[in-house]
Amino acid sequence: MMRYPITAAATAAGLALASPAAAQSLDANNLDRSQVVTSLSKQDAEALVRATSANGTFEYHTDDNGIQRLSFSYESGRNALVRVTACNEQERCFGLSIVAVYNTGHESPAFGRQFANNANATYSIAKVISYDDGTMLIERYVITDGGVTVGHLLDELKLFDNTTLVSFEGLIEDATGN
Repeated sequence: MMRYPITAAATAAGLALASPAAAQSLDANNLDRSQVVTSLSKQDAEALVRATSANGTFEYHTDDNGIQRLSFSYESGRNALVRVTACNEQERCFGLSIVAVYNTGHESPAFGRQFANNANATYSIAKVISYDDGTMLIERYVITDGGVTVGHLLDELKLFDNTTLVSFEGLIEDATGN
């Protein structure tokens, strides 16, 4: 007779423990750094961005492929884009792409390739992609597979801003040979 109440209590305890990992919307004004998330929605990504950026400019853009990105400015003035990736049918996503654009002022494709190679060899925190017009795309990709804390995601966003503020002058000199 006693085993049913114990089973019911154990089931209730298991459900209570599982709840924090369940899909929940994040609130930019009330983030718990210790909360573990296993996926993100677009709204969650926006809440994280709003919590790390005091600049009130946030705007969604949809590109020609239908991919939606949130553009924003860090307190430092660096402009960036964020988007969720690897989404399931419930629009829960398992990746977060953070992108900044940097213009080297050089239009030589050879310079761009050399610059990207030097940057990628020097800084492993992000990937640098070169375009022929001298524009560099700097991307950091974060996965939530298996669960990450909200604090980790906030730190990733802040670290990305600090990383993209690094002086690229030395890399430009290396790429030009000057």
